[in-house]
Amino acid sequence: MDFSEIKKWAMEHDFQLALFNISLILLVLLRSAGYFEPFFLITINLIVLSALILSIILLQARSKFMFIISLIFWIFAGFLKVVGVNTWAERTVIYSFEALSMGIILLIYESSNFRREGLLR
Repeated sequence: MDFSEIKKWAMEHDFQLALFNISLILLVLLRSAGYFEPFFLITINLIVLSALILSIILLQARSKFMFIISLIFWIFAGFLKVVGVNTWAERTVIYSFEALSMGIILLIYESSNFRREGLLR
């Protein structure tokens, strides 16, 4: 995939990208302001999970993308463990597991759609 394909994809999904970014910025701002604090905690884990779910819904992310994100989180967790930031390494492993789980669910969904389409033809 070269830059022109990425640029074309971004032009086709400009509204979805803007909505995705605004949603994440709003969650980060709400977390830093402490809104909904006693009733509903907006944590970093919730923000990462929301980003993964929104990428599927708004940006049509597929299982391959989720597996790549999981691998990036896993490598970053190893780096954090080597550096000695154990708390963030453990959290990053959780993010990796969430992305891997979503990737597996998407893979099952995608393969069931392929089978259904194959049976119809």
